[in-house]
Amino acid sequence: MIGNYLFFHSKQLEKPIFLDHYLAIDNYNENQPVQISFYYITNKQNPAQISYVTIGDVQGYPIHYAGGLWDSEHLFSPHQEFTHHYLISQIVEFPSENIPFDDSQSWSFDTMEVMYTNGETDTVPIGQVIISQVISASNKDALRSYSSSGSTNGDNTTSFKVIKTLEITDIYYPFADIIGDDYLAVKIGTSDNSLKDDNPNGPKWLEENEYNSFKMANGFFLQKDIFPFQMKQGEGLRVYTQTNPSIKEVYEFPLSIQGRTVDGDEFIAKSYIGGGKCF
Repeated sequence: MIGNYLFFHSKQLEKPIFLDHYLAIDNYNENQPVQISFYYITNKQNPAQISYVTIGDVQGYPIHYAGGLWDSEHLFSPHQEFTHHYLISQIVEFPSENIPFDDSQSWSFDTMEVMYTNGETDTVPIGQVIISQVISASNKDALRSYSSSGSTNGDNTTSFKVIKTLEITDIYYPFADIIGDDYLAVKIGTSDNSLKDDNPNGPKWLEENEYNSFKMANGFFLQKDIFPFQMKQGEGLRVYTQTNPSIKEVYEFPLSIQGRTVDGDEFIAKSYIGGGKCF
């Protein structure tokens, strides 16, 4: 895929190039369609526009909102503009009732067939997309999120309050085997500063750039040997994340905090991460 990225800078494309997408989407309303933004590179001259996409037996159709650009034949939404090319962001909508959720209430795919408005079709690798049907929130009586903030530098902070004394048994995110430390750094901070940090420096790419907000965050890098740990009612938990701005993939997924309360009730609280999409 990197070779394709370099190629598009110098020559016209024979067909659009889709970025790799790593998306884990929670769908909380089974009566509402699922919308996914797909990013692809196309020529400025005669830009390719999606007519519909097919994944197995499921079809999705593009949604256009105000703010797109018109030419004589197309309505499109350039995310970035280059000398000879556009990076297009296109929302595609899938009716929830057509999605074949499995027994775990999830549906995943890594390729899709794209039909363009000019009549051409192409089967494209898309990375990995996971859609999960979530029946109800499972954390409202255990760990409650009360604020979230971030910046264009790729850092984000989500703050939680402990509603009921609990034990946190794991903190994890999907695609860890693909994304890993090369793309994402995570720190965990508690109000009593009780966690130990055996890896004070984090990923190497953090040392090569100035990520001052993340580096100054009062927390410890996520590592498996900190689990389980206990937190008392009224204490605070903060999740700090820093994404590597050099990545070219599109990603959006939850970081899940799993545990159980003093009463033995299991819970999962989530902090959401997203980024990529720029060259």
